[in-house]
Amino acid sequence: ILGAFFKTHAKPALGYTNVATNIFTHLGSLSSFLDDDANTNIKNLKYWCSSEEGIERLTSLTEWYTDLSSLITVELLNERIDYLHEKLTEYADKLEARYPKKKNILESKQLLEVLFELGLLPGYAFPTDLVSLEIVKITTD
Repeated sequence: ILGAFFKTHAKPALGYTNVATNIFTHLGSLSSFLDDDANTNIKNLKYWCSSEEGIERLTSLTEWYTDLSSLITVELLNERIDYLHEKLTEYADKLEARYPKKKNILESKQLLEVLFELGLLPGYAFPTDLVSLEIVKITTD
């Protein structure tokens, strides 16, 4: 859901002409996501999920699994987005309380990084610490 939202809103708003090379910076900072004036903020996410454009996009995402499309409702999405907003706001408040002298502490935290840190996105679904693996064919020569 976040991916679909950012794909439709981040590129035009931020003037992206190509894909970001660093996925962590692509979604922006925690501060901009909580900012009422930003184009890709949580309020716009909630609005988009209940808009015709958002519903159409989310419906196309769930068509591959018919049971899922009947479970996802606008009400459920609004509940989850409210939960996300609550958790991100709590996190932001704790950060500001912990580092009162750092004026731009929320700008320094990337949204994707915070979502992983809070367990709101599963790390197994989006591995960020990959290592190379070499597969060698063993011969008996």
